[in-house]
Amino acid sequence: MNRPLPARRLRTTMTAAPAVVLAWALAAAALALLIGSGAEAPPKACLDLLDQLSKGVPRDESGPALRARGLRIRTPIVVPDTRLSEGSGISGARVRVLIDAQGRVVPDSVQVQERAGDPKLAEALPELVPQTLSFDTRAAPQVPEQFAFTTVYVSCGRR
Repeated sequence: MNRPLPARRLRTTMTAAPAVVLAWALAAAALALLIGSGAEAPPKACLDLLDQLSKGVPRDESGPALRARGLRIRTPIVVPDTRLSEGSGISGARVRVLIDAQGRVVPDSVQVQERAGDPKLAEALPELVPQTLSFDTRAAPQVPEQFAFTTVYVSCGRR
């Protein structure tokens, strides 16, 4: 016995299907652009450095742990190529900062815990991190006065 779906459920099914198709289409288009642009996967040495530096990130100060508490990165760390040595290869650093309740880096809280490769990267981070890194704290049920965030920044030398 085939009964027709109630009108309310039919509408939900009808509107959900196009959303799924659209999501798949956008993902396929993004992948095609990436492949068509000649973008390559990061070199193994870059991924190895990322893995090595990430091992020192305390779990409760990591991006995923903070996101679970409603604290999300609004703007990431940005290091312009001009702040790196000419022809620098793969470089990276593990950085720990304190973030205030408004989502800004607490002045003078940037600590470069470990670095590898170009020394200019580690020298630039204490200045650049407060200028570029910020958090969105609006979704957090409770926002501490300050919270620690430890992250890894790796430059793969694609210049």
